[in-house]
Amino acid sequence: MDCWLLSRLGGEHVVEAGNASRTQLLHLATGDWDARLLELFAVPREVLPRVVASVGPFPAVRGLAPLPDGVPVQAVMGDSHAAMFATPDGGPAR
Repeated sequence: MDCWLLSRLGGEHVVEAGNASRTQLLHLATGDWDARLLELFAVPREVLPRVVASVGPFPAVRGLAPLPDGVPVQAVMGDSHAAMFATPDGGPAR
């Protein structure tokens, strides 16, 4: 989902590393796609997004009115990673 949103916001095909790891195609030690697994499952490397850390770098917003071009995307997190920022009572973080 983050990959799709980032492509709509900034026009680049990138994915956050934690979410990329859920594909089971990411080499955890290198943080990049695992060539052996890509070959095993016949997944062409060129169809996969560039893997980036949770804090980017991400493409800036472009062509998304009313936001001006260049608004930065600062971070991306999947729900399991974002959960560590939840408060003990389940309410919004302050």
